[in-house]
Amino acid sequence: MTTFNFILAVVVFIGTQVIVEKKIAPEKIQQIKLRWLMLLSVVAIGGAVFLATQLHLGAAPVLVVTIIAATILSQKYRLKSATFYN
Repeated sequence: MTTFNFILAVVVFIGTQVIVEKKIAPEKIQQIKLRWLMLLSVVAIGGAVFLATQLHLGAAPVLVVTIIAATILSQKYRLKSATFYN
């Protein structure tokens, strides 16, 4: 991993964590069911891989999309598990 990719990953991760924790994310994303959100994440990551290989962009687009998808999914799992245990 290059220094640029590492810095990009840290910035994107912190940015998406702030957006998710403060609930700034669009209402439509917050209301999507978990299984559809997982499917959308897989499609988005696959699309990023396809575009990155076709346009010779390197790993940065895949890295960004994966971090965003993982952050949104982890928040959704936390909210869903909180309703199970309460």
